[in-house]
Amino acid sequence: MKNVEEKLLASILSHSYVGFILFNSNKKVIFVNDIIEKFCGYTKDELIDTHFFEVVVKDEKYLKLVQSKLDGCYNNRPFEDFDLTIHHKNGKKIIFHLEGSVMEEENNKFALLVIQDITRKKEFEKVIESTYDNIMQSTIDLDAALKKIKEQRRVLEEYKSKMEQELNIAMTVQKTIMPKEFLSNENVSVWGISIPNKELGGDYFDFFHPDFSKLGILIADVSGHGVPSALITTMIKVYFERYAKEFVEPERVFSLINNEVTKTLQETGFYFTAFYSILDLDTMIITSTSAGHDFAICYDSKKDQIYELGKTDKGTIIGTFEEAEYDSSMFQLEAGYKVIYFTDGITEARNKQGDFFGIERVIKMFKEKKDLSPKDFIEYLIKELDEFSEGSTSKDDRTVIVLEIRKVPRSSEMSKENIKKIVDTAFKNGRKYVKEKQYSAAINEFLKITKFDKNSSGAYSYLGQVFGIFGDFKKAENCLTKAIELNNSYVQGYYFLGIIFYKQEKYKEAKECWLKLKEIAGDFKNVDDYIKKIDKMGF
Repeated sequence: MKNVEEKLLASILSHSYVGFILFNSNKKVIFVNDIIEKFCGYTKDELIDTHFFEVVVKDEKYLKLVQSKLDGCYNNRPFEDFDLTIHHKNGKKIIFHLEGSVMEEENNKFALLVIQDITRKKEFEKVIESTYDNIMQSTIDLDAALKKIKEQRRVLEEYKSKMEQELNIAMTVQKTIMPKEFLSNENVSVWGISIPNKELGGDYFDFFHPDFSKLGILIADVSGHGVPSALITTMIKVYFERYAKEFVEPERVFSLINNEVTKTLQETGFYFTAFYSILDLDTMIITSTSAGHDFAICYDSKKDQIYELGKTDKGTIIGTFEEAEYDSSMFQLEAGYKVIYFTDGITEARNKQGDFFGIERVIKMFKEKKDLSPKDFIEYLIKELDEFSEGSTSKDDRTVIVLEIRKVPRSSEMSKENIKKIVDTAFKNGRKYVKEKQYSAAINEFLKITKFDKNSSGAYSYLGQVFGIFGDFKKAENCLTKAIELNNSYVQGYYFLGIIFYKQEKYKEAKECWLKLKEIAGDFKNVDDYIKKIDKMGF
């Protein structure tokens, strides 16, 4: 502990923007920190064992003044701080602010002068005010240490105790940002846990509800360990609370958060990986996006089939590259399916022989303990992991989430009122997402409608329009054709199907759609202009 503190003290003095000069009882320099060399242009070797001010002060008047103040300091008179012009070795004059104090150790007097570039003075004072134990307190601690070497252990013990107290507070804060309550009902159950390697960890998981019919599932792993990583988990919490409730496209959420946090993290060297899913609780369709994180494992116990969610998704780590792009994939979960999310502290845990716990072991346990609830399985997994890694010094934060699908809502099992409520809400959300250009989310909503109301021409029409925006003209054509089959007088269906044909240069089919539209509704938007263009082309 002593060596660590000495290195810390040396680092503080070395990197400080403030100059420190220590004079012995003969008023000669016995110590200067690195910034003094920058201030005056002289090396430490050139300054040690000199009367400092005779070297750097060329004005006789100011030289006598500062020597007088230094003499007074040794005679126990207060050293009144003042500004002094110092001559740099290159001849340049620079104004500095001086403060000083005297200390006595074993009948020897030492004077400590603090020299600060006047242009940085106000900035430095603000730093002092905002720093937890501020630089002046560190200076006082240094004085006390020089005065009473025998008390150093007590001071360090007090400091250690204080740090432990603050660490306990930080641990409490980090625990509060993790979920305490977990969704569990007749349709779905989810549970998770995060166990830090040390007092504070860089893993994080959370759940969000963009709306009442959706569940967002997040797991993240910050690079590094300890206090910095723990602080970044708090940052993640803040950003996801904002964006995960505003947007229901996981790739959009990642993109927005990455653009925000990269501004902060780029200069620190920290980053984080993450995996985020949004589960539609009405249909059990799950949409997932990965940001450089391990894929989630889905197990179908009825077919004994493993699916890897998000494995093919492209998406880099968050916090390093601005304007990084992310994509998502959808997967239909069924009753009996279980999904496990984890950080690399699970799969990369090692035993004392150096063997990895590995993804294969996780999958094997997932299959063997398929009847356990999410909570019971996680507790079993952690127990097995502890036994496996016993005696190993290589440990990381460990975080696991397990999602279980107990039942998929079916329209045949629901009342007409509930179906109408789901359909109406999906229409409202879908139109909202189209307006906000959250097209993937809009598609999910309109697909949901078709599951509960297979005769909804409006849902198929909207799907056709959105697929058309994506440039997936085949799907757009199929959906709009279906909308017209359900309602052969559906004006919007004919109009947009004609647009899709036109974009594919199927001019004859486009014209037929619009002529049919005119039979039903007469003049409509810019249909006549389109028909004239087609006629000129000879179709």
